[in-house]
Amino acid sequence: MFGHQDPPNHRFQETVGQTEALSRLLYIVENRIPFCLLEGDHGTGKTTVLKQAAAELTHSGIRAIVQNVSALNCRAALWHLCGALSILSRPEADESELMGLVRDELMARADCHHSTVVLLDDIHLAQDDIHLLLHLLTAVAEVSEGHFCVLAAAAGPVPEDFRKRSPLQVALTALDRSEAVEFAVRCLAAMECDVTRITSDGWQAIAELSEGLPGQITRLCRIVHTVASLQDDQPVDGSVIRSAAGQLLPGRAA
Repeated sequence: MFGHQDPPNHRFQETVGQTEALSRLLYIVENRIPFCLLEGDHGTGKTTVLKQAAAELTHSGIRAIVQNVSALNCRAALWHLCGALSILSRPEADESELMGLVRDELMARADCHHSTVVLLDDIHLAQDDIHLLLHLLTAVAEVSEGHFCVLAAAAGPVPEDFRKRSPLQVALTALDRSEAVEFAVRCLAAMECDVTRITSDGWQAIAELSEGLPGQITRLCRIVHTVASLQDDQPVDGSVIRSAAGQLLPGRAA
């Protein structure tokens, strides 16, 4: 069903771990499994993977809704979800009313065999009552005959019952040095930067400063690309990268 190809104009530089996580999320949807939890420390690429999953699902004709629930309570998250599902609701609607509207819309879509996937990001940063929304969505998914699925991402503790509901262990971890360097090479090549100008010490600096986090590697690569474009044909070594990172990335010493 899913060929795992980038939709037009969508660039996604994957790590091996991200590729595996993405494949597992698509497997969950393709096999009509109600719920999956994606776990990993901050910066390992959970949001990137969720967005790419949504793009590929949309490209295949599935309605995919990505919602970051950081700092939201249950009512606020329901309100945003109503908007994404084009549900008309009263401004003064309470939590129970919004739950009913969302449940009825999702069940109606499932009854018409319209596939929907809700991807919730940063559930560990939401307010405690967000678990009411998770219970609602997973309950609907379990009776939707595979036409509705919930994918949730967290970088912190989640209730054990939600972890148990996820049939696959999907987790992202920091890259080791060789993986970080390989990822950086691909990032810079995609930016049309001459990677032969980066010295071995330069690659080491990128690996150390990034702490193996793909998002941090990408930010460092943008800096390296800018520095390289300003230095003509000069080599870009570790001292140059550390100095630039110290000035442009908060918390990074020169």
